Amino acid sequence: MSTTPVPEADSSPVLAKKMRWYDGFAMSLTMPAALIASLGASIGGLGAWGAIALWAASMVLATVTNWIYTELAAMFPNSSGGIAHYAAEGWKSRAPFVGPLAAIGYWFPWTTALAVYAGIIGSLVQAQWFPGQDWTLSLGPGELSFPIVVGLAVIVLLFAAAMIGLHVAMWVVYVTGGLLLIPLVIFMTVPFFSGDWSASGLHWNLHGIGGLREALVWIYIMAWTSFGVEVCATFAPEYKDTVKDTSRALRAGVLFCLGVFIVLPLALSGYLGEKRIGQDPTTFYVRAFQDLVGGAADLMVLFIIASLLLIMITGLADGSRVLYAMGQEGLTIRQVGCSTGVASPHVR
Repeated sequence: MSTTPVPEADSSPVLAKKMRWYDGFAMSLTMPAALIASLGASIGGLGAWGAIALWAASMVLATVTNWIYTELAAMFPNSSGGIAHYAAEGWKSRAPFVGPLAAIGYWFPWTTALAVYAGIIGSLVQAQWFPGQDWTLSLGPGELSFPIVVGLAVIVLLFAAAMIGLHVAMWVVYVTGGLLLIPLVIFMTVPFFSGDWSASGLHWNLHGIGGLREALVWIYIMAWTSFGVEVCATFAPEYKDTVKDTSRALRAGVLFCLGVFIVLPLALSGYLGEKRIGQDPTTFYVRAFQDLVGGAADLMVLFIIASLLLIMITGLADGSRVLYAMGQEGLTIRQVGCSTGVASPHVR
């Protein structure tokens, strides 16, 4: 008597579907956090109207690409890794080497940026609360200092939270995202009612062919921030409803960021003036916050640290899923694509 062979069950690990669209939207708050880092320089160089126009243009482009990512997420509902995986799928039959390059090129900046942001957090902590901790310890080719120690501690804590499970990492995202929203709301609303906001001092510094070249350079730089809103698609297989939740997260994230990228530079440049922002493009937020709420420099530094932590935890989560997808596809060591792998993104 012949028997029909029963196919073996798929032993590959399956990502737990415990996220909702608003979890992905919380991850997209990384983009307004990253905007803080480069907004001052763009206003100082482009003029307020130029900065607003180019930030808005970059987010419109991000909106268009996000609609494409929504379709791709529906095509690959069980695939982690977002656009890195989509690139690998699209090129594997034509130029197989492009897939690994795209995946590594996507994973590398998200992951290595952790060290940069951790170092900035350490420097902020030292400058604001421990100015006397200016010691250094030589370690041969490198050295150890107070900001580095703080940065290492931050990375270890975030890594531990991610290893415990996504539900813990999401708590970090919600706390830091909530803290970030406080200065965002203040900066985007209070200046208009302060009596000191005026559009008369705002300029457009892009003129002629030279202005066009500068605009193209800035659009490229801005795209590193605005296009990052696609991070919502990286978690597509972990949403309870992959198609609907991915679409909602991408749509909510890009529309929220579009509003922030227009209103925030308009409010701050009209309140402080382009010259004042251009002279102090990185820390003008602290002074603006002090003027608007009356002091509270410590609180503003805390908000900045929270925004950096939000970028780091999102980068850690995003990078780990790309690494996981690479392991599943055999683009790197397969252990990172297994449920027992260190970079496993499974929810517990």
